[in-house]
Order: sequence, then C-alpha cells, then structure tokens
Amino acid sequence: MRKIAALAEAAGRLVAPHTWTHGIGLLANLHLVASIPNTSWFEFPHDPPGWPAAALSQMLVDKPWIDADGCLAVPDRPGFGFELDQDFVEHCTVD
Repeated sequence: MRKIAALAEAAGRLVAPHTWTHGIGLLANLHLVASIPNTSWFEFPHDPPGWPAAALSQMLVDKPWIDADGCLAVPDRPGFGFELDQDFVEHCTVD
C-alpha cells in the first residue's frame, strides 16, 4: 500500500485508505495513513447498523475511539500500539 501511495504522490494524487475490519486491522491501517504524506482522510466503519463500534475492538485492552475533535489518535506504544485483552481472547477460544 505504501508503494501505491508513493505512485499516487508522484502523480500528484491523494489516497484514501479504507478499512472494514476489526480493531487490529483498523490500527494497522491507521499507522499506514499516518506514514504517508498524500492522504486527506481515513475511512473506517463507526457504529454501522448491526456492528456497533463496541464490537469492533472488543479484543483490545484500550479501544481506539474518535475524540471530541473528530480525530482518531495513533497509539504511541511499540508495534501497532495495541494490547490484546487476553481474558476476552481466552473466553472466545474454542478447542
């Protein structure tokens, strides 16, 4: 995706990455957006019908959320900046 963004930048174009996934995928794509200069916004589901935002990131300890200014902060911890809720993961694990 970074190569596509670089080609778009060379052509004077913006890119608008889109993610329709769980919180881990959202944070991975958020890091992509933060690392490219030619993006204007980041598209992701926010409380779509039948899939509330609370369900989107239930496997994460700290849930990514839109702040009062309408921004989604890029975590500053190592890696993609998330920690799995091990108790929740264990609860959902099947043999």
